Amino acid sequence: MSIENAYNIWAHQYDTNVNRTRDLDEIVAGVRKNGVTVEYVLFEDEGHGFVKKENQIEAYSRILKFLDVYLKNENQPIEEDVQKIKG
Repeated sequence: MSIENAYNIWAHQYDTNVNRTRDLDEIVAGVRKNGVTVEYVLFEDEGHGFVKKENQIEAYSRILKFLDVYLKNENQPIEEDVQKIKG
């Protein structure tokens, strides 16, 4: 399987269910190597799931922007560096 369309990944610094380095970082690097836009957001103060209201608001705002850009074709490119969020 190959990823060909814009993609976004959410990670939580203290999520013990995901090996961020092995799983997410490698996926992001591979997808970007193929020229696909990836928004990679790391919530530095969360475990598995969103607990903090400010992080929920940030996440859902970013999801809406991502959908606006890639489904509605609104010209607002997504930043491709890892976006670190600390609520």
